[in-house]
Amino acid sequence: MIAKGVTQSTFAKEFVALPTLCNDVIYYPPKLADLATEESYTVFQTLSQKSGLAYLVVTQTHTAKVV
Repeated sequence: MIAKGVTQSTFAKEFVALPTLCNDVIYYPPKLADLATEESYTVFQTLSQKSGLAYLVVTQTHTAKVV
């Protein structure tokens, strides 16, 4: 299931910030976003520090989606 209603990712200092469904923000290195612009898809897992929930993030051309 792709998360709906989550706002788009933005840059925060040296990381990309992506809001989560649990009202937290996860951060990932811009290199993963760069791969998406090269039409290489990436999938990675990250953890919300606020809720302790783990999320899978899929980067695609011009977007990142929380799964």
